[in-house]
Amino acid sequence: MTTKLTYLGEDTFVDPDAVEAPEGSDPVPHIYAYAHFPSLERVSYGLMRTKGKATDEEIESVKVGSYGMEVLAPYREFKDALEELEDGSRHGFEEVPFVEVETHDQYEEALEVIDLAPSDSDWKGPGLYDFRDDPPSFQGSVEAYEQKEMERAADEAIDFMFQGDEWENAFHELGGEEE
Repeated sequence: MTTKLTYLGEDTFVDPDAVEAPEGSDPVPHIYAYAHFPSLERVSYGLMRTKGKATDEEIESVKVGSYGMEVLAPYREFKDALEELEDGSRHGFEEVPFVEVETHDQYEEALEVIDLAPSDSDWKGPGLYDFRDDPPSFQGSVEAYEQKEMERAADEAIDFMFQGDEWENAFHELGGEEE
């Protein structure tokens, strides 16, 4: 696992530690590993050169690879979750426990279906709730959940990149070296 990644925005994460030159190569400053998510089902990764720190202006980047994956940060829509509760089943919440609840009225409707009094409410505002719990417990915003899961997957993608040697070609390209 790499160090804590930095979120650059636009679904892109960067390792704040500069990439060391491959063995036998001259060091090149300001090259960092990154991971970008064009969707919650795909990650691309590579190296980028900046004007200084990892968060400084990017000069250029080289994509090393990409791969698809299961959807990151899965959660259910309230309507679908409510239908499952009304059917008396909660098995689906074991696989995908989080439900997006947008209003207090929706939350109270779910409490009513699972036979809990409004006084048992754990309403904290719009966001994701864990429907395995009684009452469903607040887990945070959809955006924070997605970003946390992307960061975890970005860390894995960056680690994966360094398991092969394709990153060395990108390093040389960014450093202006010929192989």
